[in-house]
Amino acid sequence: MKALDFEDFNDVPRAVAPGEEVEEPVESIAERYLLDPLSKISLADRIDLYEAVKASLPAHALSDIDLTQELVLQFTRVKELQIATLASSRVPANQKAQVANSVASILGQLTKLQTELHTAERFKAMETHLIRAMKKLPLEEAEEFLREYERA
Repeated sequence: MKALDFEDFNDVPRAVAPGEEVEEPVESIAERYLLDPLSKISLADRIDLYEAVKASLPAHALSDIDLTQELVLQFTRVKELQIATLASSRVPANQKAQVANSVASILGQLTKLQTELHTAERFKAMETHLIRAMKKLPLEEAEEFLREYERA
C-alpha cells in the first residue's frame, strides 16, 4: 500500500457528503500572476496589482504620498483607457472625447507640476549660492541685506 504524501495540509482532499455543494476557490489576481513574469502581465493589470497592494497598506500622511508618481500612474491608466476606447467601434464618440479630455487634463497637471518642481529647484540653487556669497560679506552688510530681504 502506497503512503499518501501531501506537501501542504490544504492539499489533502476533503470528503464531501452527498448533496453538499463544494465552493471552488476563486483565483485572486496575485495567485494568477505570482508564477508569471511581470513582463507578461498587461500594464493595466500591473497598475491594478500595485494599487491593490497600496490599498492593503496602512493609510499615509499627505506628505508621504508621492503626488508625481500618483499623477503619472493616473496618466498611464487613462492613456491605456484611451487606447482601448479609440480601438473600439462600439464606444460612442462623446465617450471617446471624454477620455481624450481626461488625457489632456492630466497632461496639463503633469506639465504644471514639472514647471513648479523646476522653479523650486532653481530657487533652492539660488538660495544656496546666496548663502555662500553672504558668508563672504562682513557681518554688518549681511545683516543689512537680511533686513531688506525680510521687508520685501
